[in-house]
Amino acid sequence: MTFRSALRTTIIVFMIVSAGYGAYWVYARTVAERIVLEWIEARRHDGYRIEHAPIDMDGFPFLVRATLDIPLVAPLAASGKSAEWIWQGGRLTVESQPWRLDQIRVEAFGGQTVTMKVAGREGRQIHHYVGETVGVLHLTRGQPQRVAITARKFQWRGPDEATLLSGRDLSIWAVAPDTPPKSHRDPLVSISISGADLVMPPDRAAPFGPKLEKLIGVTRVLGRVRLGDPNAAIEAWRRDGGAVNIDDLQIVWGPLDLKASGTLALDEQTRPLGAFSADIRGFTHVVDSLVAGGIIENGAAAMAKIGLGLLAKPAKDGGPPILSIPLTAQNGRLYAGPIKILDLPTLRIPARSP
Repeated sequence: MTFRSALRTTIIVFMIVSAGYGAYWVYARTVAERIVLEWIEARRHDGYRIEHAPIDMDGFPFLVRATLDIPLVAPLAASGKSAEWIWQGGRLTVESQPWRLDQIRVEAFGGQTVTMKVAGREGRQIHHYVGETVGVLHLTRGQPQRVAITARKFQWRGPDEATLLSGRDLSIWAVAPDTPPKSHRDPLVSISISGADLVMPPDRAAPFGPKLEKLIGVTRVLGRVRLGDPNAAIEAWRRDGGAVNIDDLQIVWGPLDLKASGTLALDEQTRPLGAFSADIRGFTHVVDSLVAGGIIENGAAAMAKIGLGLLAKPAKDGGPPILSIPLTAQNGRLYAGPIKILDLPTLRIPARSP
């Protein structure tokens, strides 16, 4: 075969393959568009209001991408009442590879606004400004089984534009088991959280300052959760013996350098109830911060330093000593050994507006 004949054959084969792949991409685009539209219709059937500009499909050749401008999601309200919450975005893209339609990447562009209503108040808006928000979903039999959401360089602002929380990075991963839980011992979902340089407003930053340098949490939620009213679902989960296993918790917050693990549940007043084992580095600075915040008195702090100092061990890296101590949550309070650290709130969802 001459070079010219080989070249001609190669070109013909390439054209046939390209035409075949082009036809497959059109088919994959049709399937992806149908998945998006069916999901939207299913949510509308579930009682949600969903609005968006006409869907634009593109991404050839390596992606199938759906773009939705000005998306809005809200639960349908009863007659004469406004929705209890509304989410409004700028632009949303939903994309996948033509050969992996079970793996979906969702990216939000521009600012986002959540308007929430609570009893006796007008709608309160939370604005979400972000450099990048990305979600990745892995589907099994058409349902999300693994979800990862990452926000980078984000800022949440309240109704008065005051910053509620900002940060460099915040990621959440959730993995559901193959079968739903049958008892309180079975896993409902595994959740991992990772945050860096999270900044809170000064009036909510007690007792260790406004900046949370590091947050890592690896948890497993056990027990069944019933659909319906959130407070009723929380109470049923608590009553059935639901719990959260915290396999790894790491916090660097001002002087606090904490590593802990344990189990958390809810008491009869839906307050946190649990026990943890914890390693605290530089605990004397933590005690000083609690004194400065008015949480413990000077006399108690002095006794705590002496008593806890006897239990602390030198750090292998030559840093501040490490205190291994139990943490307990009971009766609406968090204790480190015998020392009260914080008051713990009840876990209740605000009532709907009348």
